[in-house]
Amino acid sequence: MKKIIIIQLLLLSISSFGQENCTEINVKYDEVTDKTTISSERIQYDGFSMVLFVGERKGIYPKMVFKTDKDTCIDEYQSIYILFHNGERIKIANYVYNYNCDGLTGFIINTRTNKKLLENEKIKSIRIDTRNSYLQTELNEEQANQIIYIINCAYNRKSWEEQIRN
Repeated sequence: MKKIIIIQLLLLSISSFGQENCTEINVKYDEVTDKTTISSERIQYDGFSMVLFVGERKGIYPKMVFKTDKDTCIDEYQSIYILFHNGERIKIANYVYNYNCDGLTGFIINTRTNKKLLENEKIKSIRIDTRNSYLQTELNEEQANQIIYIINCAYNRKSWEEQIRN
């Protein structure tokens, strides 16, 4: 009996999240270029900021993009580390940007394991390797919860899809 109630509560929470309008994802249309950008707001951390970009069409994976506060050189395939409170970690290469000295790096959330961790587990710290050093920040409870919410919103297309111009 307890299992049935727990399953019903879980399904109710999942279905109610699916109907929620995610305010963390912005859909912006540029009339001049006829392009739509779907992204989160820029979140500022100590030393860098993060934006999540979402694909306009289904099947395009979200990109987590970081921008260092100072123009820092970052090689293509430079490592990004995400450590979670449960001890698991993601080590992934920058394959969103080529070598640049603008401080831009990022990765595509295209594996089931990374998606599941980012959707469900609280991040403890993020480290971005640069050409000569690294930048690292420890996230507080609010920041960790905000990333989980944004990732879930990105994959919840029904909450923002109607804002896309066809």
